[in-house]
Amino acid sequence: MRRLLSLSIVVSVAVAAIATIVSVRPGSAESQLPVRAHIPVIACDSCQPPPTPTPPSVVAFSDGTYFIGEDIPAGTYRLRSAPSGCYWERLSGLSGGLGDIIANSFGSTTQIVTIAPGDVAFHTDDCGTWTSDLSPVTASPTTPFGDGMYFVTEDVAAGTWYAPGGSSCYWARLSGFSGKLADIITNDFGNTSVVVEISASDAGFESSRCGTWSRNPAPAPGGTFGDGTYLVGAQVTPGTYRTRTPADGCYWERLSGLSGELGHIIANSFSDYVQVVTIAPGDVAFHTDGCGTWTTDLSSITAGTTSPFGDGIFIVGTDIAAGTWHAPGGGSCYWARLSGFSAELDDITDNDFGETSPSVAISGSDKGFQSSNCGTWVKS
Repeated sequence: MRRLLSLSIVVSVAVAAIATIVSVRPGSAESQLPVRAHIPVIACDSCQPPPTPTPPSVVAFSDGTYFIGEDIPAGTYRLRSAPSGCYWERLSGLSGGLGDIIANSFGSTTQIVTIAPGDVAFHTDDCGTWTSDLSPVTASPTTPFGDGMYFVTEDVAAGTWYAPGGSSCYWARLSGFSGKLADIITNDFGNTSVVVEISASDAGFESSRCGTWSRNPAPAPGGTFGDGTYLVGAQVTPGTYRTRTPADGCYWERLSGLSGELGHIIANSFSDYVQVVTIAPGDVAFHTDGCGTWTTDLSSITAGTTSPFGDGIFIVGTDIAAGTWHAPGGGSCYWARLSGFSAELDDITDNDFGETSPSVAISGSDKGFQSSNCGTWVKS
């Protein structure tokens, strides 16, 4: 009975308080008093703060064949040390047929691969340990590096990089790590010194047998140079150069950039005969492969200006004289009178192809003359 009485007293007090609040008249002094909300504080010994998110654990695995989603999750993995004879493949099935291979690779350099959620399995053999730890493997993005596959920005900084090249040097700028050809933005394979402009938008860079890549160009070769890629101004002085002896499979190109893309080729040539080229001050680089030695020595390479000559690019007034010249020609005979040696179309004053027994009047104002597969030219 005492507990019930206490409850009725509490209820009466509460009702009286509500009645007091309701009875306040608008505009009265009481109505101008601020109203404060009272939020009760509830003590809770069992309440806990929200849990701290647990960072994802590093996934690591070695040789074997793994189901994607069951054994290992899809994602990007790398080898943090170079293997010897590593082979891996992304698989769309497990029949053992070649048609199941989505992409694969065999090599002895560090690797990076992105396994897609739609892959059925991933097979790896003699590669060492694959890990989802993608932290840098270089000392810093600007330190020299050698063979391997790297993340651009994290491992290797965007910018211009130089390597000595060597036997079967291969490099590639990559847009991804699927292992498919579509990931290759541009690449090259050769035996010469290399200069590459890596873009900040590139995902990765791959190098094999190119030696050590550095941010510093090799010393300038001086007035003569051989196979390689050279920066104009820093390594090669703008001007006119020639090869003094024929070379089978000579290829050269003037470059406006170092991305390795075709759009950066200003002019180029592939031939088996002596060459003359003018490198312009605005060129970024000059690349030469299989041409022998280029030199600023532009002295004559013929016995005399009126002596017979064959295939090649010749300097008018130095190698050959102005006047009328005749050759036996043939179905693949090409000749051109030149106003310069840039190898651009604007330098061609006159030309012809496939002419039999051509007769050409070389002008004293011509800078050069080019002949290919026309036989021996004789002055009349």
